[in-house]
Amino acid sequence: MKIGFIGIGVMGEAMAGHLLKAGHDLYVYNRTKSKADRLVEAGAVWCDDVKSIATTCDLIFTIIGVPADVENVYLGEEGLVNHARAHSILVDMTTSTPDLAKRIYEAGKVKGLQCLDAPVTGGDVGAKNGTLAIRVGGEKETYDEILPILELMGQTIVYMGAAGSGQHTKMANQIAIAGAAIGMVEALAYSKGAGLDLETVLKAVTSGSAASWQLSNMAPRIIKDDFNPGFFIKHFIKDMRIACSESKAMNVDLPGDTSPIPPLLIVKSNGAISYQTTDLATLWERMKNIKPDEIWYVVDKRQSLHFKQVFRAAYKAKIVPENVKLNFIGFGTMNGKNGKPFKTRDGGVMTLSELIESVKRETLKKLNPNIIGQERDEISDIIAVSALKYADLLPNRSTDYIFDEEKFSDLNGKTGAYLLYSTIRIKSLLNKAKEQGLQIGPINVIANEYDRNIALKLLQASIVLNKSYEEKSLNDIAEYLYQLTNVFNNFYSSNRILSEKNKEIQQSWLGLTENIYNTNKELLKILGINTPKKM
Repeated sequence: MKIGFIGIGVMGEAMAGHLLKAGHDLYVYNRTKSKADRLVEAGAVWCDDVKSIATTCDLIFTIIGVPADVENVYLGEEGLVNHARAHSILVDMTTSTPDLAKRIYEAGKVKGLQCLDAPVTGGDVGAKNGTLAIRVGGEKETYDEILPILELMGQTIVYMGAAGSGQHTKMANQIAIAGAAIGMVEALAYSKGAGLDLETVLKAVTSGSAASWQLSNMAPRIIKDDFNPGFFIKHFIKDMRIACSESKAMNVDLPGDTSPIPPLLIVKSNGAISYQTTDLATLWERMKNIKPDEIWYVVDKRQSLHFKQVFRAAYKAKIVPENVKLNFIGFGTMNGKNGKPFKTRDGGVMTLSELIESVKRETLKKLNPNIIGQERDEISDIIAVSALKYADLLPNRSTDYIFDEEKFSDLNGKTGAYLLYSTIRIKSLLNKAKEQGLQIGPINVIANEYDRNIALKLLQASIVLNKSYEEKSLNDIAEYLYQLTNVFNNFYSSNRILSEKNKEIQQSWLGLTENIYNTNKELLKILGINTPKKM
């Protein structure tokens, strides 16, 4: 007999393998071809589409994702019902809806086909061992005809009645599993909280009235951190949706939570896993492997509701303990001169390299003409990146700002280019002092108001750093750098540092200058800005 098998997933590969080992001619199809590679190597024949399986095989099994997939494979234009040979038997082993099973049965009957719904339980272990439980709905004569084939894949095989009965029975099974799985997880959580040894707990409870398949089979895997899927949670939630006859998305119930924000989406109405689900999984993994004191998410500020939901669910589900701080650090958008999100001239999204290049062109116009060749190119790269970083960090992180290449590269405004130019001038002054054999520091004299202003401004550095840490924003450091540089430029223009006759005053001035240079350099480093040797 030529047997077709559609759906080579976690369970399908093992199930199809049993048919192949029994000596049947096996024809396989899967949306991702590589998943069928091992079966093909073992002797199965690959088919390029559902239609090819339909026109070739006498008996066809399917075990695929969600009801929409089942409907397409069976009732679609290129599906099995339209193209299967007369008197073929079609067996859907997916957990799907009873109503769809009935519609497939009726459509197949019109075409002279026999269709059974035969959902399975037992997970990857049952599939590998050939011990699945199979509940079958449809014609009893058809069931009897293929029972020897079903016995190659399952151990407990029960005929349940008319079309759709297999699916109804599977729903009852899944409802029972849901309660057992929740009980198993809650028992482990309670035992862990009580400081008990989990393996010892299992030995104590699995021999009494609390015994269950979940406790005997799944609990040991959880204790060992073995989370390899035997059955994907998205499919189980799909099953629960079918059982509840809901088409809405599943959500996490947060008892007693009266906050007026929407519930957390775990699975979308089309069966897809949501970003909230993957974020919760990531938090679980971080807590398990890293055990951080705080976790920061630096993301577009428009995602604030998303992370409020995720953080709340993480705390309520005990994925993250209450003493670990979860932080959402939202940032604003970079806009063009028209106030709208910045784009290229042709309206597309600008890449970072294009962004840097646009600022670099403006930077080259203002660079010292005596700097040439490769050095000129390298320095302009440093200045362009610095100009972009400073412009991005100067506003509060949550504030939108206007992108202006010409303004960013201005050597006289509140820009990264201005800070670099001033810092290089300060370093040049210190180099000249050393060349002349002048002593730098100590700072023993505050000779005038400019000296006093510098000393007071330097004392504010630790306050600014602490504030930036607390607010998770670097704009205060960026603003402070600009103010500090301005104070120094006023100090420099008012004092003749290198020609000062009073050595004690000169040493103090050079000491203040060195402090300014070192502070500037360290704060620029915190902002991720490199300082070139010249401009």
